[in-house]
Amino acid sequence: MRTKSKSRKNAEWTILIVVVFAAVVLLVAYGDRLPELLHPTKPEGDCVSVHFLDVGQGSSVLIRSGKTGILIDAGEADCADRVIGYIRRSGVKTLSLVVASHPHSDHIGALADVLRAIPVEKVVMPRLTQENVPASTSYERLLKTIRDREIPLAAAKPGKTYELEHAVLTVLGPLEQSAELNNMSVVCRLEAFSTVFLLPADAEKAAQEALLSSGANLRCDVLQTPHHGSGDALDEAFFAAAHPQMAVISCGVNNDYGHPHDDVLRYYKTNQIEVYRTDEDGNIIVSCYADGYRVDTKL
Repeated sequence: MRTKSKSRKNAEWTILIVVVFAAVVLLVAYGDRLPELLHPTKPEGDCVSVHFLDVGQGSSVLIRSGKTGILIDAGEADCADRVIGYIRRSGVKTLSLVVASHPHSDHIGALADVLRAIPVEKVVMPRLTQENVPASTSYERLLKTIRDREIPLAAAKPGKTYELEHAVLTVLGPLEQSAELNNMSVVCRLEAFSTVFLLPADAEKAAQEALLSSGANLRCDVLQTPHHGSGDALDEAFFAAAHPQMAVISCGVNNDYGHPHDDVLRYYKTNQIEVYRTDEDGNIIVSCYADGYRVDTKL
């Protein structure tokens, strides 16, 4: 009969002690937050969760209710696996709507891959003219994928609503044609239970002023900061109308544009608005319930 050597037994005991010690440290440090750290994208019960994905210097927002979701943008092409994997891990089986906010690659670069990997019921995009249609690979690839997959495509129409369980997404803009594609961004307002989100993509001052003039309801609890925190998208009247409690900035670590700009951060600090940033906080998850919302982050 073979027996274990003394040194091997000692090594096994050492490993066991290390594992137990690590488990104790986790329990002490995180306590009742441990389950949500292990499964950060799967809130339980009646809940609508809004996920601001860390896609570097780009933007992607997943709205989840049960096994169905809405996706707004997906970052650059090299983010495809990250976004697809995140959607699958979140439990979403079908995307009832995909919004391609505007044809810049940091927003739509990975969308063609998402459309091939996840069942999608409809795509919404801004209506462009011959003057502002871009000659870009990411845009042409997206259109080809929509055609090949025979996915219904609709132009963004202000006032149009799309529903999930416990949530309604309303299109607010764009309201007018612009040669500047940022100002062609599809601007959305999401009501999830009693929590309201304003999601303006890269809409800059001209588009923001048009929304203000239209009388659109911009008031929100959570604002996705326009254009990754660029100072060119800081219209103080627009921000004041939104009057958020919390702001999310989607931007990349040490990005070439210096986003977010100091004047945007200064505005938030002056107005005591809580700020979360994907470059610092990673994925930002806002879980909405009948009695309010909770914020979690995961690097």
